[in-house]
Amino acid sequence: MVPIGGAKGAALALMVELLSAALMRSRFGFEASSFFDAQGQPPGIGQLILMFDIRTFGGDAVLERVEALRQAIEEDLGARLPGAWRFTIRKKIAESGISVPDSLYQELLRRANRTDSVPAARDPKLP
Repeated sequence: MVPIGGAKGAALALMVELLSAALMRSRFGFEASSFFDAQGQPPGIGQLILMFDIRTFGGDAVLERVEALRQAIEEDLGARLPGAWRFTIRKKIAESGISVPDSLYQELLRRANRTDSVPAARDPKLP
């Protein structure tokens, strides 16, 4: 693991290593084998999932702060957040739907072992 961003980046990398490796008693980044080839033992990495109830920390005020950060990153700096493209595509699909040929739809129903082939079973948003 190579830290970026000078002292802050190094501190962030250290925090992630402590939470995901030391606390979970798994391998540190420098001890783990590569994810990009099949050489060596499995990486043996750890994962820690933290969940917070934002109501405890201010609820909507927290969401407003997150939105301010998103706006600063995307709109003010012109950078793209990870996953942003996926949300753009998801919104486009929700608005316009996905065209699925009827023959493919029928084949999917058959593979799902369903016998109903009534078009009303389809999502009404789909053409």
